[in-house]
Amino acid sequence: MNLHTAAIHEAGHTVVALVLGRRVKRAVAFPDGTGNVRYEGRKRPFRNAVDAQILLAGTEAEDLARCSTDACEKDARQYDKVLANLAQTSEEQAKVDKRLRRETRKLLRKNWAAVKRIAEGLEERNFLHRAELWELYDQ
Repeated sequence: MNLHTAAIHEAGHTVVALVLGRRVKRAVAFPDGTGNVRYEGRKRPFRNAVDAQILLAGTEAEDLARCSTDACEKDARQYDKVLANLAQTSEEQAKVDKRLRRETRKLLRKNWAAVKRIAEGLEERNFLHRAELWELYDQ
């Protein structure tokens, strides 16, 4: 993964988190392709549908931006755990997965301009605080 892809990935997480009511503390993306998003008050593990959509948002944003998708293994592992909590059988999990991916893509498409602005900010500065993220989101 490169800086551009990492910025799109982290911007995807950030925008979906903001849309779904999470309080984002900061987002970072580095030239080596790594990055992360931190949330206020996040002490518990990811476990519900909102968490699942936030986890999906990074790779879904990469796909929408036509970046060379290099799915984040950590996100994928966490998502699989959340999915197992949301549905018991593999059939149910497949249905929930399809619905969550569809809803996440819809949120990303609707807010794509904000994803691009935040990604550009991350590419320029590597690190954006809450106020900067909100400013870029709200433009």
